Amino acid sequence: MDDSANSQGQLVRELHLLRQQIAVLKSKEVELAGRGVLIHRDFKPLFVDQAWAAMHGYTTQEILHLSSISPLIVPDDRERIEHDTQLHLSGCEAQPYQTYQGVCKDGSRIWLESQLTVVHSMGEPAMQMTAVDLAKQHISAPMASESESYYQALVEQSLAGMYIIQDGRYRYVNPKFAEIVGYTQEEITTQFRHGQELGAESDRDLVLHNVQRRLQGETEPLHYTFKMVHKSGHDVDVEVHGTAMEFRGKRAVIGTLLDVTERKRAELALKTAHENLEESVRQRTAELWAANKHLHQEIVERERAEEALRKSEKRYRDLFENANDIVFTCDLSGQVTWMNRAAERLSGYTRDDMKQMSGLNVVAPEHRDFAFRMANDKRQRLAEITTYEVDIIAKGGERVSLEMCTQLIFENDEPVEVLGIGRNITERKGLEEQLRQTQKLEALGTLAGGIAHDFNNILSAILGFTELSLNEIEPEHDIRSHLQEVLAAGFRAKDLVRQILAFSRENSSGHRPILLTPLITETLKWLRGSLPSTITIRTHSTAPAGTVAANPTQLQQVLLNLCNNAEHSMRATGGVLDVQLESVHIRPEHLERFPDLQPGAHLRLIVRDTGSGMEPEIAARIFEPFFTTKSSGEGTGMGLSVVHGIVTSHRGAITVESVPGRGTMFELYLPQLDEPAVEEEMPLEPQLPRGSERILFVDDEEAIAFLGQSMLSHLGYQAEVYTRSDLALAAFASDPERFDLVITDQTMPSMTGEILATAIRRIRPDIPVILCTGYSHVMSSERAKTLGFDAFCLKPLLTQELAETIRSVLGDGEQAC
Repeated sequence: MDDSANSQGQLVRELHLLRQQIAVLKSKEVELAGRGVLIHRDFKPLFVDQAWAAMHGYTTQEILHLSSISPLIVPDDRERIEHDTQLHLSGCEAQPYQTYQGVCKDGSRIWLESQLTVVHSMGEPAMQMTAVDLAKQHISAPMASESESYYQALVEQSLAGMYIIQDGRYRYVNPKFAEIVGYTQEEITTQFRHGQELGAESDRDLVLHNVQRRLQGETEPLHYTFKMVHKSGHDVDVEVHGTAMEFRGKRAVIGTLLDVTERKRAELALKTAHENLEESVRQRTAELWAANKHLHQEIVERERAEEALRKSEKRYRDLFENANDIVFTCDLSGQVTWMNRAAERLSGYTRDDMKQMSGLNVVAPEHRDFAFRMANDKRQRLAEITTYEVDIIAKGGERVSLEMCTQLIFENDEPVEVLGIGRNITERKGLEEQLRQTQKLEALGTLAGGIAHDFNNILSAILGFTELSLNEIEPEHDIRSHLQEVLAAGFRAKDLVRQILAFSRENSSGHRPILLTPLITETLKWLRGSLPSTITIRTHSTAPAGTVAANPTQLQQVLLNLCNNAEHSMRATGGVLDVQLESVHIRPEHLERFPDLQPGAHLRLIVRDTGSGMEPEIAARIFEPFFTTKSSGEGTGMGLSVVHGIVTSHRGAITVESVPGRGTMFELYLPQLDEPAVEEEMPLEPQLPRGSERILFVDDEEAIAFLGQSMLSHLGYQAEVYTRSDLALAAFASDPERFDLVITDQTMPSMTGEILATAIRRIRPDIPVILCTGYSHVMSSERAKTLGFDAFCLKPLLTQELAETIRSVLGDGEQAC
């Protein structure tokens, strides 16, 4: 690998020497010819010869120390010269010769004719100005002849091949060019009719294309590599530098040719060596972690061979320096002795910083005792290899979580230092925490779904029989008020079940375009009477026409929950409850903070209080179900988890910021609609639709089956009720035409409602079917519609809802007030 690098370096040095010789000869020629040369980039001088500097009364060093040569051109000509310079550099057509007045050091002026030429310096384009003092223009033939001899010697003895291609043929090649391809100069210029014939078959089109582009007017210099065929038949890799020029009155391509075959071989060898080195490093790293005894044996072997030790140290240092994980060593007292660049980037401390302090100083305070015990175990050789997690505090104050693996390093069977590797797991821990929260909500949602199913069945019986009882007794009966209280409590229980389900699943039922500003105003108006006079409510809206697709009852519940939490935090001291509504635009770069949102217009509802605030560890858990900081009897811990579920079901997001002693701020984001809000129509006095059709009612709960029969009979229908779906199917199969409608529960032990409906419709495809459920993970109104059910009812069933659903399926029936 070193020989390859030396060969490549030698080629670079030879080419650099060649360019220096060309520059010297060019400088000598123009000096002899009364011309001066200056090269600049953006008019900042890069090179100047003595002739150009002398024309203006300066030394070359004085010129090179100028920040710009623009003051050396009279103002009347300066803009023209600058304009033509830009045309040349951009490759546009421009006048190559310019006559202008230059300004000398003593303030006098001289008339100059300058040729503008684009050159390349350090790989970047620059402008060469070759100036002639029109008052002193002269050149002597002997000097010109001497200059020509310099060029002749340079070309003939050059270590680089040189060529001129004109009309597709080689018009001239120097001896080095002939040596590279194995032909004589005469053979090349006479036997090959096309310049690309010396190229390998696979590269001839490339060579022809590049030459033709320059001959057709492109001014950008050539620089590429291709394969030529040596006279003996083997391939030769060459690197070409060329440019277009006028030669004997016609356009030609002139350039240099370098044999880079050995360099290519060296590069291949270098690549192979690099791959072998990487494989060796991987194997050695695996061995290092495999066993401490192997590491000890390697140390013994290194002591026997100092040269092998130096090479191995270099390989491993390069590996550790460029690793993304932090790598460090420390002595047995915990003093850091070395660390890689990744450790510097992650901690914010330099290596010199760490050498002045103990490694324990950067460990988070709550982890220092643990880290000290780990270090002490190392000193006492209780554990040679340990893996653990620890937090550090970076120089800028950021907390970083690391997964550490540390290992004792031995010399002569005695521990001398500790090698440690740490991986930044801050992001991973954050994702793990999010996953845990999601799993908690999913688990609770599953539990809530099971509870909701059974509880809705119980509520169906309570609400249904209470409604039936109210219909049976006189309005003035003493027991009527008691039954009404039972009915009201049942409705509250029904709403409670829906609240529990709100965070366990997405539910867009009841979502419609609504204006948020009136909803906020109405909710705060209700809330005002329940707040102590020490709390002031402030509202501000910059989006009075802001519309969202939402369930207004659920959003009122969200706002009431947030305001109640604010009231609780300000109950003892009073303060300000600030509610704001504004329009914001979520951009793609915001999605890192709000991964559940989509880019676009949103409404942001801010609820801010000046209460006691929360510690960060409490704020991080407030959306967990059953987590509360309130005293026993003051809260269930469900409020904010329900808020989170409602906001999520509205395709929104909610965040919290809190500072102890200064208050808390909730920000709620909801997608904003372009369509206007839907005005709610005032409901008419409900009527109870009735009918006389025969209905097959199936529910595995005996209480619900009895309730269904009672409710249907009360509505005038002829009901046939079953608690087993197989018996219901048999009854239907015996006389399918005697039923006008089937009402079935979904979750039943022997046969689900979905399966029962399918079997019934095999017998009679036109029979209408209504599906009911207390809660189901596999059934929803959308899925019921897809499966062909005529209607879908969610328990608990109320008489009014059941009556209206039946008539919507069967058509108009009798109406009763």
